[in-house]
Amino acid sequence: MSYLYLSILVLASGMVTVIAKLYNNKNAALDGASGLYNVLYPIGVAITYGVVCLPNFEFDPGVLLYSLLYGSFYTLFTIGLTGSIKLGVSSITALVKQTALVGVSVWGFIFFAAPVTVSAVIGIVLIVVALFLCLANKNKTKGNDKHKKDIRLPLYLLLIAIGNIGCPLTHKYLLIRYEGEYGNEMLFFAVLISATISTACSLKGTKKNWKKAALSSGYLPVFAGVSGAMTGIMQTILLNMDMSTSIIYPTLAVGGLIVTLVFSVFAFKERLRPAQWCGIAVGCIALVLLNV
Repeated sequence: MSYLYLSILVLASGMVTVIAKLYNNKNAALDGASGLYNVLYPIGVAITYGVVCLPNFEFDPGVLLYSLLYGSFYTLFTIGLTGSIKLGVSSITALVKQTALVGVSVWGFIFFAAPVTVSAVIGIVLIVVALFLCLANKNKTKGNDKHKKDIRLPLYLLLIAIGNIGCPLTHKYLLIRYEGEYGNEMLFFAVLISATISTACSLKGTKKNWKKAALSSGYLPVFAGVSGAMTGIMQTILLNMDMSTSIIYPTLAVGGLIVTLVFSVFAFKERLRPAQWCGIAVGCIALVLLNV
């Protein structure tokens, strides 16, 4: 059963990136549309968590500290993701997003006493190889050359890395502190905090195209929020089942990448290079080694 939950986790995580790309494609010409995404995305997450956890709501005031920390990391990740995708560097964005999760596994080896096996080490190394095969120099075009010079790009990528490492670690420490309790409740308040911060930040920018973007594709960030919430819910379930972080996060890293590439081929009609297909194969081998 744990591997069914892990499969749902991988699919939900991949869909967050896919939907963000679809939204960007639909609103590339609308200045300020990314600000609307940053507002609606955490709202979609909050609605999903509300439906899941409020019927059996339990709470401890100390959880709010974890919610504030998680919400701050979540906001950094969302702003970094939409900002870097807007700059047209989706391959670099995906690379940073996925490899950050391997950092969580390394943290688990050091601080959570996760078992270090030869197969796990080889699997993590192969994950890095797979990610570079799939993503390195994917968008090597004149249009992207000018984006690579944009001074905002390193900041956006740093925000993605910090957020994508900080969120699962905060989640893990909460479950340790409260012995598996309050996971969904913490996430519910965290995304409300994130929505508040994102709204405050977005209101400082241009809002003239928000109405047009909302009418044409406002449902997309909400759907992405549902996928993001399912990612958190599945993580809560798997962590409470004591599945090792050295399995969860490397699997999530490569699995999310595979989902993104599949949609790139069949939904966005993008052509994959031979190196990318090799990367998928290496990633599958890595998943086997991580689950031995």
